[in-house]
Amino acid sequence: MPDFEFYKGGKLQDRLEETANEGVNYAVTGFYGVEEVSELTQDQINDLISWYQENCATGYYENDWYVEVSFRTAINDWFEANDPDNGDDAWM
Repeated sequence: MPDFEFYKGGKLQDRLEETANEGVNYAVTGFYGVEEVSELTQDQINDLISWYQENCATGYYENDWYVEVSFRTAINDWFEANDPDNGDDAWM
């Protein structure tokens, strides 16, 4: 009998991450009343960073790493659009 192999694990991970990103973007844009995360004000992104640091960076979502990664992605996207000189993770 041949050994089991999981050939499409990477595709599954990509779909899970895409779904998490969509959910986070929906939650953030809905809460702040904007169409895109890049439209957040400096105060709003600072608020989101504070929430991230209190809830994601502390390990609260350690078993749901897609949540943590998706919030980090949303924040990084804001910085790419609004402060490109600082680059990704400049806020960390």
